[in-house]
Amino acid sequence: TFQLEPEHFQITNPSWDKELESLTGQVYQGLGVEAHLKVEARLYKLLLYEKGSFFAPHRDSEKEEGMFGTLVVVLPSQFTGGELVVKHRGETETFQQGASSKFGSQYAAFYADCKHELKKVGSGHRLCLVYNLVKVGSGDCPSAHDNSAAL
Repeated sequence: TFQLEPEHFQITNPSWDKELESLTGQVYQGLGVEAHLKVEARLYKLLLYEKGSFFAPHRDSEKEEGMFGTLVVVLPSQFTGGELVVKHRGETETFQQGASSKFGSQYAAFYADCKHELKKVGSGHRLCLVYNLVKVGSGDCPSAHDNSAAL
């Protein structure tokens, strides 16, 4: 797996910020984040998984104060396998993004306290942007414990 920190690449699509803002609004609502909380998606890394790459089951550590979740945006890329599996309290959600990622972006979001893994990429390359979901300002930090219906 190849990783790039945000200072080593640029997103030059002029509509990306607006698209990300719309996407994160959907993500926060889908995760059950209370509407009065101020939250931000902060770019963490660009990841490129090649054939045979995977990520073992783990929980995300808090990479910055207020981090409560992760947003993974799979950019248009052709690959097989590479399913993202998220588990919490005996429930499992599997995101199979390879089949529809060749010409479009896919995303998945989950709370940091959920165990997750990336299954082995069977062929091609899985290219994705990873964002930390961060609560800023006052209010309690959301968690899957509080919103178990929305992994």
